[in-house]
Amino acid sequence: MLKILHTSDLHLSKNLYGKSRTDEFCQILDQLTEIIKKENIDVLLIAGDIFDSSMPALDAQKLYYDFLAKLAKTKLKHTVLIAGNHDSPNFLKAADPLLSSFNIHIVSSIDIENIDKEIIVLKEDNGIPFLIISAIPYLRERDIRRILIDENEDEIHAEYRKAVIGHIRKVSAKAFLKQEEILNNYHIKIPVIAMAHLFMIGDVISDTNTARDLFVGSLCPIEADAFDPRYDYIALGHLHTGHKIKQNEYIRYSGTPLPMNFGETETKHACLIEFDKGDKKLSLIPFSQTKKLVRIKGDLDIISRQLKELKKENIPFMVEILLEGQEDAITIKNRIDDLTSNSLIEILRIKDNRCFGKALSQDDEIKQLTDLNEDSVFLRLLESAGIEEKDRPEYISTYKEIRRLMIDEEADAK
Repeated sequence: MLKILHTSDLHLSKNLYGKSRTDEFCQILDQLTEIIKKENIDVLLIAGDIFDSSMPALDAQKLYYDFLAKLAKTKLKHTVLIAGNHDSPNFLKAADPLLSSFNIHIVSSIDIENIDKEIIVLKEDNGIPFLIISAIPYLRERDIRRILIDENEDEIHAEYRKAVIGHIRKVSAKAFLKQEEILNNYHIKIPVIAMAHLFMIGDVISDTNTARDLFVGSLCPIEADAFDPRYDYIALGHLHTGHKIKQNEYIRYSGTPLPMNFGETETKHACLIEFDKGDKKLSLIPFSQTKKLVRIKGDLDIISRQLKELKKENIPFMVEILLEGQEDAITIKNRIDDLTSNSLIEILRIKDNRCFGKALSQDDEIKQLTDLNEDSVFLRLLESAGIEEKDRPEYISTYKEIRRLMIDEEADAK
């Protein structure tokens, strides 16, 4: 029997509203190691976004290398990692000569002149192959095509998408040629799996849903049909919610092992694929969260009632509060402080929806948020908060600096 474990999007080093989550990442990686031991996993697949930034913090690097060192002490035969859009290809590649000696295979970038590096044939200790993997990392536009000066935005998106699909099909064709070659040489037909870090959709893109409109972050939409239907499993990374594509159990996003924000409320899991004498089976193995993320929305009565319920559970919670109602800020803060004192509840963010709504409603002619840009919304917030005209330049300067840093950080991540 062959057992394969699929996970992705670890996002090591990601903070939550400034809160370090190193302890949570450590516990998740320990859980992965225990699953590998308990289930006697043969192959681990990590489908991109190992880190949250191209320059990961030192504690995140230590977590990563400690985790790989622990894997070497298990019965795991091989580990395969691909780079995601948040990863630095050069950073992941740097340790490749060392890690490859421990059967840790990393595909951090592509070479369109040599796609063989994306075809990984995993072998037993005796040299007999048992699995083929098409390992396709995040495909940066500059790596797969040249942008022409006279291309407009629609043409750039369309040509990029066309190049991504073309590359996937070339790698797939090569993988199945390798399967046929092994069949001829060893008289065994081994499974073929694809790994990719991309935005996959189930349906074909129509004229009303253009590629440009469907872009998620820096990733273009790719239909499931771009992949060869002969693949035994397609292990996907990028989207944080685990789910199958086109109702196919064997085309899957594993999702993140750890919730990345307060909107991710679903149970997190890893995907276990088992091959046994021509049959295959998929099962989901849940991760347990040591700190639960909770979003509370409402007025002070609702917030108070829910915080009291959380406090009774006597387990760690990280909480985001979205304020509504009429109570003043000082009353709210004092009540929240009283309710969370001597508890395991940590308030990470309090957002005043009332101020935002008031700012947007000042001009009756503006009906939609899409009619406003970021700067005009910020000016309205200053006005609604009662900030005097003479004090506004300092607020505006700070706001613009924060926006610039956010834009730079996003560009580095891409």
